[in-house]
Amino acid sequence: MESIKIDIGFIPCFQDPEKLSRLNHLIKVNSDLMLHQVMAGTGCSIDPSFQVLLLLYDLDYADPFIVVYHVSEPNEPIQFRPLLEGFPELPLECPHCDEEITDRTELRYDFLFQLKADNIEMVISTDAE
Repeated sequence: MESIKIDIGFIPCFQDPEKLSRLNHLIKVNSDLMLHQVMAGTGCSIDPSFQVLLLLYDLDYADPFIVVYHVSEPNEPIQFRPLLEGFPELPLECPHCDEEITDRTELRYDFLFQLKADNIEMVISTDAE
């Protein structure tokens, strides 16, 4: 299967061939990507990392989700919400500790982008599709 080439030459951080290679590796070995994962895996800051993920969404190659965590269980998500549904309404109950959450300061968030194709390749080229 031919790869889907997406030109990201407009994002300066990924003009570095090593960072571009690391990004392509992340895309190849994962069916979903989280913002912090792209940042840590490529060495790029939040802005270019989020740009890449939002580009995948904009091109309809990824579905975006808000991952919601309760501070009592910071490594266990309590919700995966489609991005367009927005942040959760309060109060809500933590399924891990059964505590009622009434204050947004008790929540942490991340973004997850579920990839719709397994043959995506990011490139720096004017020939991208």
